[in-house]
Amino acid sequence: MTGKEAIETARDLADETQDDLLEVEGFTIRIKAIPIAIITDVTDRIPDPEVPVWHNQENDRDEQNPNDPAYLKAQGEVDRKRGEAMIDATVMFGIDVIGGIPPTDEWLPKLRFMEKRGQIDLSGFDLEDPLEEEFVFKRYMIANIALINFIQEMSSVKPEDIGKAGRPFRRSQKR
Repeated sequence: MTGKEAIETARDLADETQDDLLEVEGFTIRIKAIPIAIITDVTDRIPDPEVPVWHNQENDRDEQNPNDPAYLKAQGEVDRKRGEAMIDATVMFGIDVIGGIPPTDEWLPKLRFMEKRGQIDLSGFDLEDPLEEEFVFKRYMIANIALINFIQEMSSVKPEDIGKAGRPFRRSQKR
């Protein structure tokens, strides 16, 4: 996973969200709820695998086999990639570092150390591109599980929110 889906979506969509400030890893960040359209667009860029077909001799017809082990493995990989893409979108759209990211010489050597040991892969990123550099910093240096979960939770629609949102638009009673 390269985070390209989230980066592409960042370039394609406008970001109109609510925000809050937090102190994380020594940085002041603004967290924002993410519109569902962003998550949908990011995950829709990862296609489902083709369902294999087999010929049923008894009925003399081709039939889909969604229980094929290779297909199940491929579907699991798609699910994993979509989950990663959702995290990438959460990082890209849900976190703003106030004052911008620090110079790369302050944080990139640590990531290169991890990459050298085969623990992360930065080869899919153009670190000369400011947007990709920002994403890498936020993804690997700021975003922890608790922060990602918090942003995703604040972005989700809850049943009680639907009721609150609809209140101002209730029809008036005819007299």
